[in-house]
Amino acid sequence: MIRPDVILAVARAESRLTRRLVRYWVFLVLAWGLGILGFVNYAFILHAPFSAYSATVAAINPRYLVALYGTWYLLIFLLGLVFLGFDIRARDVRERIVEVLDSKPYSNIELVLGRFLGLLVMSWVPVVLIAIALGGLGLAFDEPIEPYSLLDFAVFMALPAFMFTLGLVFLTSILVRFRLLTVVIVGGLLIGATFGGQLIRVDLGGLIAVTGGFQVGYSSDFVHFGAGFFGFAQRIAYALAGITL
Repeated sequence: MIRPDVILAVARAESRLTRRLVRYWVFLVLAWGLGILGFVNYAFILHAPFSAYSATVAAINPRYLVALYGTWYLLIFLLGLVFLGFDIRARDVRERIVEVLDSKPYSNIELVLGRFLGLLVMSWVPVVLIAIALGGLGLAFDEPIEPYSLLDFAVFMALPAFMFTLGLVFLTSILVRFRLLTVVIVGGLLIGATFGGQLIRVDLGGLIAVTGGFQVGYSSDFVHFGAGFFGFAQRIAYALAGITL
């Protein structure tokens, strides 16, 4: 029987260990930097100087385009998750806690779920924080971001992408056993699933987009179009794939 208290205990331990890793902060800083630079690019380089002269440029508004620069944030952090999850067992050996873990009375599924949850929380909390930061940055520079766009980014795009990537990393690391090969395989799949949709038909490209950027319905000040049935089905499918992997 799966015990929630055991899973939560493992998740807390995994979160603490993750916070101590230098590579976690490296990828977090890179992801934050790209996310904020994306907003600055659309707000002050493309939209603000030229929107008064062109309706096309006026449509390039960071208020509604979180899905575009949010995709870069997610891709960087998804690649970071590969480096966080591919050597969990080796990390336990380095930290000299493997004997303690092996002696604890929990099942393999509880251990995997706990670590999955711990890494998921450590991935998703920064997304919520950068969504709040982008909202505040937009207000400060008179480029307020539409709230539904931030919600789509933080929940609709980020959570299924993180869940799928973690499940894929765990599965690949078990099957392959070589950490470098795991990085190459999973990293290649993530990059292909992010940009590969640009090489095929638009209606099919959205089906493979791991970040969900193709599925987000762009909002306006009057209506939130949403992703529609197929968009939600695609994101749910990615989330379920991450859990079942």
